Amino acid sequence: MNPIVSASEVSFGYVPKTKTVSNIDLSIGQGEIYGFLGPNGAGKTTTIRLLLGLLLPDQGTIEIFGRPLSKDRNSAFSKIGSMIEIPSLYDHLTAFENLEITRRIRNLSKTRISEVLEIVKLSEATNIKVREFSLGMKQRLGLAISLLPAPELLILDEPTNGLDPHGIIETRELFKALNRDHGTTILVSSHILAEVEKVASHIGIIDKGQFVFQGTIEALQNLRFENSSIDVETNNNQVAAKLLSGYYEVLGYSEVGLRISFKDRAQIAHIGHILCKEGLDIYRLATNSNDLEKIFLQMVRH
Repeated sequence: MNPIVSASEVSFGYVPKTKTVSNIDLSIGQGEIYGFLGPNGAGKTTTIRLLLGLLLPDQGTIEIFGRPLSKDRNSAFSKIGSMIEIPSLYDHLTAFENLEITRRIRNLSKTRISEVLEIVKLSEATNIKVREFSLGMKQRLGLAISLLPAPELLILDEPTNGLDPHGIIETRELFKALNRDHGTTILVSSHILAEVEKVASHIGIIDKGQFVFQGTIEALQNLRFENSSIDVETNNNQVAAKLLSGYYEVLGYSEVGLRISFKDRAQIAHIGHILCKEGLDIYRLATNSNDLEKIFLQMVRH
């Protein structure tokens, strides 16, 4: 199946001879929730603007729904909802009136306004002017506008900015529901790995305009076990060390316990299986692995 979003060798610079993003290759399949990560200034928003046709690449090609973006923008955009950074709202108008403008432009059903306000938990604020909204409420109204066309593809840039913890959880659950119940493909950018990890099926990490990682969330999680070790304590550590040395590198050994090098979760289970099979009592199995935040920081070198 062709990807819904595809970018090949895309580069762009706001200043001649200075690339904000360089040789970007990106592929997002149907039904994925793609978490787009990177520190502030890494090139996330620029990349999203390129994918939406708000900027034209200096080189490379972009395809949306299998068609070149440069040739079929109107057809593609009819199936896309988006919110870039802070939503553009009319402060002197109500929530309903802001949605009504976009509804008319897109020629959508009037009933859709009440539907999206309910989705983002703003039904009680329908007739309140936006100037009275908190930052979090404005973010949710921007999200409601992006949901008006019931999009097949949702592209969101830092959608949880300004939300309190409860609002962040509700937004996360909304993404899961849209993806699960409607098959919506979602690209969501953030600089907070821990939040994206809870919702994304695939991850892309960008730093200084270039990707440093792309893959499934499972592939990223498996990186935690690179150069990792496990501390083992049994009723006979000498025998345990002899048994495990035939399968793994023993990094250290003493009467208190031993330390074994391992690469993935399956090997942890294998270590326990070997010891149990030989009748040893296991008092402790403790992993010494990287957490995802440390891996992320290593990747972006900040």
